[in-house]
Amino acid sequence: MQAFAIEAMFIGAFATVALDIWQRVLKHATGIPPSNWAMAGRWFGHMPRGRFVHEVMADAEEIPNEQALGWSLH
Repeated sequence: MQAFAIEAMFIGAFATVALDIWQRVLKHATGIPPSNWAMAGRWFGHMPRGRFVHEVMADAEEIPNEQALGWSLH
């Protein structure tokens, strides 16, 4: 079981790095902007307050350090 957990962590880290690189390639090739991890940080930041669903995430109250929170949880 422990070996599986270690493999899963490495696979997850590799997939995350691959996604981030792919987003940068798409941005340079097509102009499609990469993910805005501040929105993910805002969503996670509202969870301890009991709010899990938002009509429009961009309209939700900002969370201190939401960009850093989003990147670290990503």
